[in-house]
Amino acid sequence: MTIAVRGADFIASFLVERGIKSVFLVPGGGNMFLVDAVGQAEGLEVVANHHEQASAMAAEAYGRAGGGIGVALVTSGPGATNAITGVGEAWAESAPLLVISGQVKRGDLKLDSGLRQKGPQEVDIVAMVAGMTKYAVTVMDAADLRHHLEKALHLAMTGRRGPVWIDVPLDIQGGPVDVASLRGFVPPVEAKPDLGEAAARMIEMINQAERPMFFIGHGVRLGGAAEVCRRMYEAMGIPVAVTWNAMDLIPAEHPLNFGKPGTVALRAPNFAVQNADLLICIGVRLDNSVTAFNPARFGRNARKVVVDVDPVELDKFTHPIDLKVLADARDFMEAVVARHDLVKRRARVDWFALYAGWKERYALNQGKAYPARGEISHFQLIDAFSRGFSENMLIMTGGSGLAIESFWMTFLNKAGQRLCTTSGLGSMGYGIPAMIGACVASGRRECIGIESDGSLMMNLQELATLRGQNLPVKIFIINNGGYASIRNTQRNYFEGRYVGTGPEGGLFMPDLVAVAKAMGLEAMSVRDASELDAGIAAALAHEGPILCDIHVTPNESLWPKAIAVPQADGTMLSMPLEDMTPLLPREELRAQMLVPLTEESEKVMVK
Repeated sequence: MTIAVRGADFIASFLVERGIKSVFLVPGGGNMFLVDAVGQAEGLEVVANHHEQASAMAAEAYGRAGGGIGVALVTSGPGATNAITGVGEAWAESAPLLVISGQVKRGDLKLDSGLRQKGPQEVDIVAMVAGMTKYAVTVMDAADLRHHLEKALHLAMTGRRGPVWIDVPLDIQGGPVDVASLRGFVPPVEAKPDLGEAAARMIEMINQAERPMFFIGHGVRLGGAAEVCRRMYEAMGIPVAVTWNAMDLIPAEHPLNFGKPGTVALRAPNFAVQNADLLICIGVRLDNSVTAFNPARFGRNARKVVVDVDPVELDKFTHPIDLKVLADARDFMEAVVARHDLVKRRARVDWFALYAGWKERYALNQGKAYPARGEISHFQLIDAFSRGFSENMLIMTGGSGLAIESFWMTFLNKAGQRLCTTSGLGSMGYGIPAMIGACVASGRRECIGIESDGSLMMNLQELATLRGQNLPVKIFIINNGGYASIRNTQRNYFEGRYVGTGPEGGLFMPDLVAVAKAMGLEAMSVRDASELDAGIAAALAHEGPILCDIHVTPNESLWPKAIAVPQADGTMLSMPLEDMTPLLPREELRAQMLVPLTEESEKVMVK
């Protein structure tokens, strides 16, 4: 029996059948049939944004917070190009995301004519996103709709996850589709590798090590392996370091937690990595922000195990890796847990004492109490967040800037808290859309949002979406008067010649409380340390969405950092991960290291 429906209606029903419950969209002429279809589809919730960038970002966060895939629906031309940043985020974070774009009629496509544009608002969006999607296609035959959708979802959710894009011309959206005749997609059968030998070999390396560490990354969370990860490290009693997006895989106060190493980090986790004799990296791509731009010297005295689902990530290393394992993080850790009885449990008291000593010696603010009154330090604020946010909270943050980096560097997460950001692309403007997407994905439960004032301005219009959806999001703005990290750069490297950083650089920053109230949101401000704890508590206690604008020291610097140090001859000396600025006296650095200092550490002049 022939059942003909509009192409747009088939797409909407396909999404519902695959368990997708929400679509983030901005309507336009190029996606008008698709918008009508999803708006009428039973079981699909429409979240209408004010900008396509926000739709893509919200959908990306929806997939990460909900464990499935987020869907953004955009129009042709500028609607599609606006969504590209969100796709770039999903690509960098290996997050599943489906973007469906409207397109001009097939007869109006420029194709390979050489024309820049033929149809109204036409752009070749597939060519633009091909380099940062796992699958991108313009549907040229209605009979292929099911095939393209099934293939896109399969690729987005398997292997190394990532974004996919389906571009649908208007005449296919509005034209008839014979559902029974649509061809499907049959995924190739891939046999799972036997990981027993690799797991046993890794355990043998653990048994031989004095100072072993796990280094766990976002790939573990993406693979749905949070619980097996916990069982693995607790069964073995091996300390765990994490990347920012894997922070919530182990509570801050867990006795096995060895912190978050990287170029922006506290000293203790970096000392741990650089003094380890075995480093087991699972689901972490060891990018430059973690390795201080020198992967070969990351854990330079350690034997290394690297487990990754992407063969390209394993092949990129130009230095020796003792054991490379091409596997999904969950599959590998399950193989390890199944063999945990092979582990020779050892207390390794000296190793844990070393880390405890570093943690105490190099504690933020040297363990001293923050001032009870006056200007609020970024770190004082993050300390208040650590104390004020309770277990099991959903916490989303903006993507970059001094305010956000200070949060991820120093926040002490509690059990059950779920945290995410876009650390790979570090997009300004990510915070509010991410809060919206994560809140919707979690059944509209309370969401805590951390954003900076500069980043907020890049998707300010989404405060109206937040109000329109009446989502229970508590937004805490870390307000340092513009772009504090760029202000620091211009002060340190360009003799304080400020350009575009805030009022001092010709950039106007509005009253965010007034703006939020104009959007229909409740809003409040905190300007003195004496108001801090009470202000956070009041915002958390508020029913419904609220914006709490917290003013912090505008010219504070983010230290310590592993950076390149300027030399007298004008050159830059790249320092190893353990040698962070402000540089420690050489005698002190040597006392913390169980291995010789690098040539750079010996050469640098310490003031």
